[in-house]
This record gives sequence, structure tokens and C-alpha cells, in this order.
Amino acid sequence: MDGYRYMFERLAEKGDLVDERIQELSIVLDDWIFHNIISSAMNPNIPHQETFYTAGRIQDSSADTSKITLESLYLETCRALGNGSRIQLQLSESLMKRGNVHFFPGQVIGLCGVNPSGRLLIVQDVFNVPRLEFATSRVNNIVQMYSGPGNEGRVINMMIAAGPFSVDAVNGDGAPSYEPLEEFGKVVCLEKPDVVVLCGPFVDEASLGWKGGYTMSSEGIMKRYVVPVLKRISESSSSTRIVLVPSTRGLESEWVGYPQPPIGSALTDETKLTRWQQFGIKELVAAGKVVLVPNPVQFMVNEIVVTVSNVDSLFHLNRDQLSIESNEPLSSSFIAKQDRMARLFQHHLTQRHLYPLSPPTLNPADKDPLNMNLFAIDSTRAQSGAITLQATPDLLILPSALKGMVRNVEGCVCVNPGTIVKGRAGGGSFARVCVHPLNVEELKGLLASEEANVFVSVGEKRKGGAEDGEEGGGAALVSQDAVLEHSVHSRCRVEVQKI
Repeated sequence: MDGYRYMFERLAEKGDLVDERIQELSIVLDDWIFHNIISSAMNPNIPHQETFYTAGRIQDSSADTSKITLESLYLETCRALGNGSRIQLQLSESLMKRGNVHFFPGQVIGLCGVNPSGRLLIVQDVFNVPRLEFATSRVNNIVQMYSGPGNEGRVINMMIAAGPFSVDAVNGDGAPSYEPLEEFGKVVCLEKPDVVVLCGPFVDEASLGWKGGYTMSSEGIMKRYVVPVLKRISESSSSTRIVLVPSTRGLESEWVGYPQPPIGSALTDETKLTRWQQFGIKELVAAGKVVLVPNPVQFMVNEIVVTVSNVDSLFHLNRDQLSIESNEPLSSSFIAKQDRMARLFQHHLTQRHLYPLSPPTLNPADKDPLNMNLFAIDSTRAQSGAITLQATPDLLILPSALKGMVRNVEGCVCVNPGTIVKGRAGGGSFARVCVHPLNVEELKGLLASEEANVFVSVGEKRKGGAEDGEEGGGAALVSQDAVLEHSVHSRCRVEVQKI
């Protein structure tokens, strides 16, 4: 619970955290520029007659809530590089013609250009922040994980669904119908997956029943409609684990800010148990059938690193980004759309952030509650480690009101399962994930072979250095300390299916 201080942030602290983020990614870009272009980042506010390189955060200078434009494009530097000042950007003709450039508020990028007057940076090229390395596991641990009775050759099956899970009553003022959740529960009971990830809202604040005078509490709705489905799933398979992720749109959570603590969180353990009892999930949580996690969350299923962020960042990025497309003709509109969707996921990986927009803009034309980003970001916690990626996950789950989709982005399997309910009539989608195990016999042979030392050297370099008490260099390391990227993208199958 420590750190959830929405509306108690100090402006000076928020400013320091924003500057730290710009500086951190600017240093990464500076290092990349130095090793690839043999140059270094410079202050963009000083006149430069010749081409130079710099880094900073994209800002929108417009005072209204309209979308960012070429005329309102500014670059904000960190204090160390440019004293935190801003400078207007103008894209060169060559860059406009080449295209394939994308900007959004809060994006930290590297730029190449000239600044003849000191007041306008003419951009000639754009560089994205390189993504983080993938998470790794010790080869010895993976071998032990899949060598136990019943685990050898075991396939990991997951099912992912996102709310809302209910549709409004016919008259609009009665109890919502949870028939879509019931139907999804039947599919889960039939297939018996290892893990079921359910992303809220479980009690949708946009339901017309609340406006029509329906007065049942959110705890009562969870206990009456949602928990019975969870119990049927747990009874159908003793090995199935259900992961519940809260939502900023869900009335089941008292925290409206993002990030959020787990459902039923409280300041004391006694109050937490009381909350679980009110929801009707106390026995399921105590038995380990249901796992309550925060939003966002990163967890592991065997060696697979899964990251879930249950806020519609894909929709917001798709709406707010400024895209300069190439003038060259594409083979088909489908390819352009496919690249656009993959790019939305890629922004999260290159920005190393689960909500890279800063600040999120609110379009007054969005009358549909499904599309309005009426949520608050806890800036203090958001700019720390709560929603910042520490490594590239194997599986990135970003539920969105956009159409369900799956993309392989530089080896990261990115999934938008869609929502179980689309609009007011249902008929949404969910995702199935099937991950085949690594070849254990091959890993055992690798540990016993003379190639183990070479493998350790590569693995430890990716991990960031030798273990404590050891000296660097592959020859000095033992084979049991070898680490391995999981390469989930090469051994998994993901399907988005309609409910």
C-alpha cells in the first residue's frame, strides 16, 4: 500500500521524477549515438550551424485538448543537457518525404538536425530508444522445472479475457446481465487451462443500471454474479489458477488512480480479510485458486515472464499520436494497418513504460464512456518503478477497446484480447495462449558439453555481468550459472477468438 498517494504529490517531486525519466532515457540514447554514430548528444537550444544530435521529450504546446500537430511540436530537454528548456521542432523536407515518423506527448526520442538561429530545431532524422534486453533464466533452473513427474514436455495453456463482463438490463435500470462471463466460464471449464487472466472492470462504472437507480453494492454484485463463475472454474480443474487484475473503470476497486493495488486491498490484514469476505473470495484466495495482483503487474508462469497493464493505452496512443507516413506506395492498406498496430505495442517497449503518454489528452468529442480516458495517473509512483519496464517481457498483455490482435514485436509476443463485451450487446473476444516447453534434453546436453563455457559467456553478458564472488569471463564460470533467453515467440501459438 505504500506509495499510492494520488492527489498528495508535491509539484517539485513530480518535476524531479519527470526530469529523471528524461535524463535516464537520454543517457541511453546518448550511449547508442556514441557507439553507432561516433558522436554525443548536445544542447538543442544553442545555435548549431552543422548537424548535431540531441535527445529529449516530445511536448505539445497547444493549450486546448486537440491532437498534437506539426505546429505544436516541441522538444523538452532534461536539466543536465539543456536546463530543462524547450525548443520548437520543424521537420525537414527530406524527413517528411521519407516518412515513417511518429510522435506523441511524453515520448523520449533522439533527434538529428540543425539549429541555425537557436530558436528552431530543423529535424533531419529521428532515433527511438532501444528496447531493454529480455528477461533470462538459469538453464539449470529450467531443466529442474521441466524434469519433475508430469512436467516433462508439459505445454502451458493460458486464457486471457478483459472486461466489462456484463451487459445492461433491457430496461436500463435493473441488474446487469453477466451472461457473457457465464459463457466464457463454460469455455474455461471445458478446456481447463493452467492460468486464466481476468482483467477488470468486473463491476463496470459505465453500466446504465447505476444511473437508473440500481443500488446493489459492488461487493454484492461480485459475490452474486462473478464469484460463482470463479468457483465453477476452480472446481472443474484443481490445477487452474485465476489471476484477477483490477481496472480504473471498476467499482470493485476503491483506487481510481493508476497504478492500482490488488482488489480488496486495505491498510491492515484484518480489514483485508473482511473485504475478501464481502467479495466472497476469501476461501478461493486462501486456497491459492485465485491470485489477486495489482495493476499493472508482472508475474511468471514457469519461466515465462508475463506483463499485464489494464488501462487502454493502445487506444489512447492510437488517437493521440502524430504519424508522418511515407509517400512511397504500399502494397496494400492491410500492411499499413498491420504496421500501425505493431507500432502501438512497440512504443511501450521502446519507451520502457506501460503508459508512455504524458499527459494523456481528453478529447471532448468522445461521448462513449468506453473511449474516454477518465482515469488519473499517480505521477509519483508512475514515474518510479511501478509502471516502468525493467526488462522486455516474453508476453505483453494490453487489453483495449480496439479490435483484438496479436503481434510479434522484436521477439516480444504482444496481445490485446479485446473485451468480452463490445458496446452494449456483448459479442466480444478473448485470447488463448499455448506455449510449448523448451527442449530439456538439448539443454541437458548443453550443460554437459564443452560448449557450456561459451554459452555462459553470452548469457552473463546479456544479464549484465558475472555473479557475486565471480570474475568476468566465460572460462571462469561454471555451466550451472548459464542463463538463457526464453524465446517464447518461437514456441507459442496465440489466438483471439469471439465469445
